[in-house]
Amino acid sequence: MNSPDASNVTRLINKLSPLFEVAADPTLKNWLKNVKNQSEKTDSPINFFKQFPEFEKIIVDATEQRTFRPQNKEKRKKFYSGKKKMFSTKTQICIDKNHRILDVSKSFPGAVHDKKMFDIEHTIVKIPMQSIILTDLGYLGINKDHPEANIILPFKHKRQTKELSSRKKQFNKELAHDRIIVEHVLCKIKKFKICSEIYRGKEENYNQTFRNVSALVNLNYSST
Repeated sequence: MNSPDASNVTRLINKLSPLFEVAADPTLKNWLKNVKNQSEKTDSPINFFKQFPEFEKIIVDATEQRTFRPQNKEKRKKFYSGKKKMFSTKTQICIDKNHRILDVSKSFPGAVHDKKMFDIEHTIVKIPMQSIILTDLGYLGINKDHPEANIILPFKHKRQTKELSSRKKQFNKELAHDRIIVEHVLCKIKKFKICSEIYRGKEENYNQTFRNVSALVNLNYSST
């Protein structure tokens, strides 16, 4: 019996890859959507949070991973992250206070701003209107775009003004304390070398790889 050639093995792995996500966390794909639908049927925030207390606060953040330097000049512009000073791919996640990953966005070139990812993904539409959304300064402006939503951002120090007041500094400190959960989740994701070292796979396979790891992280939290 002849061994399958490398191309056939690669195609088989690509076909099986989405099954890892389903096996580890079959709810990841639709859980946030399902809860959002439930929120629209609930008559009050109190009743909604009785049913879904973990949705009181949802943290949104983006992470990026180093990729190889693209050979194409236009691609180099798209994938170069000025923030991290490297070529990268970015993905946004939403999590609840129980460390559960609720949503994984598509993956974007490193030059795409966090707020733009939020807008392209229509993240505001995915999240229940009763939930408080916690973000960092990478999402500056989304509160103005969506004044009807419960969005909390840290105060930004402006160059032309004095330092932030002690009250604003304390507010930022408390917000950072609430948001530290997302750093713990991202740390769990990056314990998988495929999501922490230079990504060596095909660009079109990256997002599913990230989703698979996210599902495994959810599985780990649900079993502890």
